[in-house]
Amino acid sequence: DSLLLLATCNDDKLVILDVGKANSPLDPLHEVIQIKHDTELGRNNLVANIQAEFDPHQRDTVMVGSKHREVNLYSVGSTSAKVKSMSDSQLRGIPSRNVRHPRRVEVFTATSRGYVYVWRPMVWDQHQSAREKV
Repeated sequence: DSLLLLATCNDDKLVILDVGKANSPLDPLHEVIQIKHDTELGRNNLVANIQAEFDPHQRDTVMVGSKHREVNLYSVGSTSAKVKSMSDSQLRGIPSRNVRHPRRVEVFTATSRGYVYVWRPMVWDQHQSAREKV
């Protein structure tokens, strides 16, 4: 079994590393895949860095926000592909943190402006939003 680490890099990529294959702390980590994603947030130092997360229900899916005020879902396999983008015209700020509810299907998005949004499954299927401001 592999133990995967997801790194959000400042050079426009997400990198998945297999840390389970390292036998010692000095062993180089095996890179599983790179996902091209625009991680540049501009010059505004008030914006929290975006952080990619594995979907706990689908370990082959990565969730990450973007400066275009959307949450992107990537399928991770031998190649990586964006499978969905969730956005809403009322989304205020860059979605810097995203997490899926551990027992339900909703995704929670926190923005750098202090708002939290809830994305429901119909959003994913219709590519529209049904967000709630919390």
